[in-house]
Amino acid sequence: MHILIWVIVIAMLIGLGMILKRNLLANQAAALADEPPAAQKGFAAHLTYSLTNMVQERLQKLPLGLGRQKKVDTVAQFRAWAAGSLAANREVQQWLDALNDEQIAALSEHMAAFCHDMGFDLAWLLDNQLAQNKGLQQGLTQIVLFYSRASYEAVKLQEEVQIFHIYREYMQNPQSRENRELGEHLFGKLVEQGMSTVSISEHLAASARTRQRQIVETISACAQEEPQRLHTLLKSVLTERTLARINSAMPATGEAAAVNLNGAAKVAANS
Repeated sequence: MHILIWVIVIAMLIGLGMILKRNLLANQAAALADEPPAAQKGFAAHLTYSLTNMVQERLQKLPLGLGRQKKVDTVAQFRAWAAGSLAANREVQQWLDALNDEQIAALSEHMAAFCHDMGFDLAWLLDNQLAQNKGLQQGLTQIVLFYSRASYEAVKLQEEVQIFHIYREYMQNPQSRENRELGEHLFGKLVEQGMSTVSISEHLAASARTRQRQIVETISACAQEEPQRLHTLLKSVLTERTLARINSAMPATGEAAAVNLNGAAKVAANS
């Protein structure tokens, strides 16, 4: 029973990353475009907040279960139940506490749909209808905890999942315009870190086609030999590119945010 539940939960949550993967970086840039330059100092915090919001955004796009009974009555009811029933799992409880009412409403609504698909109603737990059947109550509470835990873990891993998706898309189509730019940026990082057998002088002297081949081969080799270092550098490149998009979207002010070659954000006063 537990294995079936996990399979269904994981299948549902995989969709979280897949639908949003193409829009995540663009959404982050758009969200910060209207903020003052100082807000960019909280870029890392913004990423974390964005991941939390993913649950709400994704769940709102999912179709609700057909033929299920009425949805969860109130956000307050779910919060009160979770505070008592899920308190033993501190990580999940702290995550739920951090969600706003709209996010809790979306999560609990689709959790109710999931419970209905599994043959029971979330309301049985929220309304304490199983007080006389402690064994069933504990078992169903565990199912809801598994669902909550899987959602929480998916949110935590979402940034890493996005990076892996981007890497896979690059390797599948390195010649697209966007992927060529990404590959060139990442190749530069690999050369700086001494992770390329091709020198800059050799690379610049080669034909355009040869340069592209060198870039793809270098990235592919690093993925095989030092995958974690490549992952870290790719993450750095994506952060730089996101900051660059934010900078370009910012209106002209007395100060302009800039991104230097190693990816660190700095503020340069216009002169």
